[in-house]
Amino acid sequence: MGWGSMQAGTPDQMATLAIEAAQSAGTRVVVLGGWAGLSAEALPTDELRSFATESAFFCQGDVPHEWLFPQCSAAVIHGGAGTCAAVLKSAIPLIVTPVLGNDQFYWAGRVNALGLGKGFRKQLRRINAAELSAAIIMVTTSALVQSKVNEMAATLRQEDGVEVATGIITALAKKNTQRPHT
Repeated sequence: MGWGSMQAGTPDQMATLAIEAAQSAGTRVVVLGGWAGLSAEALPTDELRSFATESAFFCQGDVPHEWLFPQCSAAVIHGGAGTCAAVLKSAIPLIVTPVLGNDQFYWAGRVNALGLGKGFRKQLRRINAAELSAAIIMVTTSALVQSKVNEMAATLRQEDGVEVATGIITALAKKNTQRPHT
């Protein structure tokens, strides 16, 4: 779980949400501290700190997504386009918990429409641990979700995004330079 540069509530609220959801789902968890600086020290109870000691790894600093995601069973993210693509290339389901009202809600909707995991239709600060736990269980136990994620990963790995983008930009530039200037 990680929200990168996004912050929704206080660091202790975010860390508590992550640990309570993982505990309820019965899973281990890697929590990326991000700009919010999430840490086990922020957890409010001995029970949560004990669970975190046994079943969570809080990571401060940068962790390469290409290395981390393939080792995970799912990813809980804010839903930026780049992070969504990195998760899907790794062939794991994703749970989008939008923080801002920008493209994050769009990607949450696409995740749902394509069956690639769970995209919440409300902001992270309005999602509770029970809802997040249910999403974790759903995406990590659904054979259909995993099948769709595997298909998407294969498609993304075959695509040369830089080449496609270069072609689009070049075509637009040619079109704009061929127009008569007034």
